[in-house]
Amino acid sequence: MKRFHVFTVIMLLMGVTLITAQAQKKPGQGGGDPKQRAEHTVAKLKEGGLTLSDDVWVKVQTVYEESFTKPEGTGKPDREQMQKQREETNTKLKAILTEEQFKKLEEIEKSSGPGGHKEGGQKGGQHKKPQ
Repeated sequence: MKRFHVFTVIMLLMGVTLITAQAQKKPGQGGGDPKQRAEHTVAKLKEGGLTLSDDVWVKVQTVYEESFTKPEGTGKPDREQMQKQREETNTKLKAILTEEQFKKLEEIEKSSGPGGHKEGGQKGGQHKKPQ
């Protein structure tokens, strides 16, 4: 009976740990509310030095919100779907921004890497090869 209680306590602790880890996920780590992810992206662009008028920032954020909203009924998108969605987002952004502004946006995205991580998108568990 004592083993059962120990096992139960361990399982409860593991469950609480998993729930806590999910709750602490950052906007750039996949998932999350599309509006929050778009706000995070816009904040990164502002930090990177992209200067736009307030009404243009609203349009850019709307484009990102639409981009981060996953179509219902689909599972995890494959590489082609993600590439197509990225191209559609870029097309919409190009319609809003000047050529110079779009180039600056691309520079900021490249410098911060995918998901807003500085070292070219490196996350925990992934390591750069030694040079």
